[in-house]
Amino acid sequence: MITSTPVSSSGALGPHYDAVIVGARVAGAATAMLLAQRGLDVLVMDRSHRGSDTLSTHALMRGGVAQLHRWGLLPEVVRAGTPAIRRTTFRYGAEPVTIEISGGPGQDALYAPRRTVLDPIIADAAADAGAQLLYETRLDTIRTDHNGRVEGVVVTRADGSRSPIHTDLLIGADGLNSTVARHLDVPITRQGRACSASIYKHLEEVDLPADENLWLYQPGLAAGVVPTNDGQHCVFVTMPPARFRTEARGSADATFDRLLTRIAPDVAAATRRGLQHGPTRSFPGRAGQFRKPHGPGWALVGDAG
Repeated sequence: MITSTPVSSSGALGPHYDAVIVGARVAGAATAMLLAQRGLDVLVMDRSHRGSDTLSTHALMRGGVAQLHRWGLLPEVVRAGTPAIRRTTFRYGAEPVTIEISGGPGQDALYAPRRTVLDPIIADAAADAGAQLLYETRLDTIRTDHNGRVEGVVVTRADGSRSPIHTDLLIGADGLNSTVARHLDVPITRQGRACSASIYKHLEEVDLPADENLWLYQPGLAAGVVPTNDGQHCVFVTMPPARFRTEARGSADATFDRLLTRIAPDVAAATRRGLQHGPTRSFPGRAGQFRKPHGPGWALVGDAG
């Protein structure tokens, strides 16, 4: 069981690290954990505070659950009160198809931990492996040598102080709008054309199964229900961006209810009787992309790449 606590924004910085990672969520924290386990001196920073939420519907597929199992972190996810999802039902119009989740250890259930749960678990594992974590710390400048190789960064901490840090490797794990990629002018090598827009919310006391994922489909519209921590369900509707721009001009809550009622009146009725936890979130959609993954003294992981 992980017992160490990550260093906060008040931790002392060393003059040099084998690797500096920008972004301490799933991709950055996992990378820090794996590098630190191999004996590297690793610093990982994030501009947000520890355990903050982020835009995510957070349902893990089998591969993600298997990875957490291999890392020994799945028991932490379970201990945090994340329900085991034992079956998935796909509903195409009036035709439901239910698949039971089965397999060996780490493969006998799916999970959908809130990012407020999952991100700190992996960050704690990185700290337990020896990585240093700093929150509320922002990347300001990337320093390069006369050959263009990254050799360090300058960061600003929560108290406003600026610190230079030398490193052999800078890793950007800071998402689709990566600051590392922007500073280094990393080119996009492949650009997707299709994407989906979403509106979602988290609800308590919803009369829906606590151990089943539900995916709902009709032409041009989809929805889903995912059980998560604290007895909540993440419920979402998703659509092409053009439809989102047309349908979501008014209230996101009204649009959510209208579209969910259109695709699944029974699910919409259940959500209306539930208690909403936190804000309604929406994402207008953005096509995926690949960036050049590495260069002299730098690399990108997760959505940054």
